[in-house]
Amino acid sequence: MSLSPAESFDRYVIEERLGEGAAGEVYRAVDTRLRRKVALKVLRRDPETESEAWERNVARMLREARSAAALTHPNIVAVYDVGEHEGLPFIAMELVAGKTLRSSIGRDVPQSERLEILLQVALALAAAHAVGVVHRDVKPENVMVRDDGVAKVLDFGIARRLPGGLTSTQDSGVSRLSRLTGDGSIVGTPAYMAPEQLLGHEIDARADQFSWGVMAFELLAGRLPFRTDGGGLGLVTSILNDEARPLEGAPEELAAIVARALAKSPDDRFASMEDLAEAVAGVVASQLPPAPPMRKKMLSSGIRLVYAQAPEASAPAPAPPEPARTNPILIVGAAALAVGLFIGGVLFLLQRSQDVPTSSPASSPPATNAPSGR
Repeated sequence: MSLSPAESFDRYVIEERLGEGAAGEVYRAVDTRLRRKVALKVLRRDPETESEAWERNVARMLREARSAAALTHPNIVAVYDVGEHEGLPFIAMELVAGKTLRSSIGRDVPQSERLEILLQVALALAAAHAVGVVHRDVKPENVMVRDDGVAKVLDFGIARRLPGGLTSTQDSGVSRLSRLTGDGSIVGTPAYMAPEQLLGHEIDARADQFSWGVMAFELLAGRLPFRTDGGGLGLVTSILNDEARPLEGAPEELAAIVARALAKSPDDRFASMEDLAEAVAGVVASQLPPAPPMRKKMLSSGIRLVYAQAPEASAPAPAPPEPARTNPILIVGAAALAVGLFIGGVLFLLQRSQDVPTSSPASSPPATNAPSGR
């Protein structure tokens, strides 16, 4: 079932369909109560859909709403509402005016913009991990880039939020972020999955690091870091066994970060997504010009912090101060005073020499500094 423009759905009025997936459709709609535009995700139920599959889809949508609602971050799409209308579950989300990151891959996008996007995604994932949410499906299709350059991570449909989620980044140890799914089944997009995720092993937040690394490599190089010539099975085999291709054309420090994120063993990756984001922020800051011009686009707080910490341009040397103008009257007065003192001193000495009596050299005792002979 598809909704048509101007059709009402609960308190929302449909404007147009934005896209569709295997289990649902996304519409641009107007919230008649709050009078704002939203992205309305509606779960579609085909007559052929079995009840068990339907229940899984409903559970996934509810999980997506709960996971995203637990996150408040400028680089994560906000969830406004969740409900059911005529038997169809829906989520009302922040409407992002832009395009998916997929549309930027292989395009002539300035490297500075690509670095900013990768940093924003890393910051979003670090915020999710801090409250115990692992995304598990990080890929270009799940990142929207607004027209002003702000990246938004969406689709937490297969994310897991652990009971008693983390409350601080200091508590985000890997032991607190555990299972892939309750029954160990594999979900996600294989091309971006970490080896442990493909094997159905326990995963933690470091699996999102691997997915971020694949996405970063693809955005910077225009291709995946592993072999794709053998089809899907060959790609999975390459992820499990081959080292990633070297990342060329990127700053050396960034290439090292991506390579570490793509390590086969989680223990060889960063200890946390926060550490990865901090490393990327350092690269972004080093790539900035000494004095970044005024930014027209509003970036996330994390990006603004990077720009605030960038080295400032050396200020132009101040012009030497102009010599102070001296009042000519003061010069004349000072000169006259000096002359008067000089003349007065000479007269004083002459007068003193006339008052002191003189003695003949014969009557004056000889001056000496020799000791007495006695």
